[in-house]
Amino acid sequence: MHVVKGQLEEGLNKFQDLVNEDPRDFRPYLCQGIIYSLLDQKKEATEQFEIYRALVPEEVSQRGFLDDVVLAAKTKPGEQLQKEFDAEFSNRK
Repeated sequence: MHVVKGQLEEGLNKFQDLVNEDPRDFRPYLCQGIIYSLLDQKKEATEQFEIYRALVPEEVSQRGFLDDVVLAAKTKPGEQLQKEFDAEFSNRK
């Protein structure tokens, strides 16, 4: 919810808490990578996406979709990514 509300730094903190609880869970790394992409912090995003890729099991049913999300987050400017994110979630706030 922090990310949907635009509280990106707070979202990063919450996902870091999840990493601290279970460093083998790929999901918080994916989410941190997306947040860093929204913040245009590409180096940090890339680091998180690399950890995500190392941890995500091949058998995850939505892996193709998640990999597409990573590709979009890495290639689109943060401002464009933020607009698309806002458009997707603005009706859910």
